[in-house]
Amino acid sequence: MKWKWCSLGMGMLVAGLLAAFGCGASGSMTHLIPDGYVGPIVIVFDDPKGITPRLDHKGGVVYEIPPNGVLRLNTPAPEAGLYNINYFYLRSDGTTAELRERGEDGDLQVFAEVDGATAGEKDERPPDRWTWAAYVVGVPNERDDWVQARGEATSRAIGVPGVL
Repeated sequence: MKWKWCSLGMGMLVAGLLAAFGCGASGSMTHLIPDGYVGPIVIVFDDPKGITPRLDHKGGVVYEIPPNGVLRLNTPAPEAGLYNINYFYLRSDGTTAELRERGEDGDLQVFAEVDGATAGEKDERPPDRWTWAAYVVGVPNERDDWVQARGEATSRAIGVPGVL
């Protein structure tokens, strides 16, 4: 019986330490997508020709997606961690409309999220190594090639053929 309590205590200690120190980064990410945009979105990180994303009033990152669906940033990809991620259509008058993430098949939503990096050393910068995140805004059951469209958009954005 004494061994069970010790194991339980150790398990709780490990869980507490992981919660305190092992979760990596945290914060918020807001994606502002042009009103009415439907299709793949690609965010390319560490691009020397890219822009710096702005921060909201709480220090969260705001990704303002351009009309072509490809955002190039000169900052690194976010660290692994727990983030509050929100997607919005940005209307021409500055107001927003929330987009749901992974809803019902017949609903307009954000889905098929993926992130990746091309081969190369971690400290290399383009053109030898690219990091990116991509997703789709649309109605999942309207097309059966959304993942292919996302892969093709990513390949065009980073200049590497065959990215899915």
